[in-house]
Amino acid sequence: MAFVDKWPVFAGGDGRTPDSRYPDAVQISCEILTPGDSTATSGTVKVSVAPWGLESIDGHIEFEVPEDQLTSS
Repeated sequence: MAFVDKWPVFAGGDGRTPDSRYPDAVQISCEILTPGDSTATSGTVKVSVAPWGLESIDGHIEFEVPEDQLTSS
């Protein structure tokens, strides 16, 4: 997945600046839509980034991601 936005959206006070090297791996807040849903691929969770006004560069707001890539905030 790729997202494009202004750098403060992804920086979150972690030291990134407009002059930092990009692209870069970041954490993005998401809403879990279907934990343990039988329609999801085994070991994945369906999430949405819509509540934060984000979308991928191809216009998607919902994704199936590996469960082990999720962290709590």
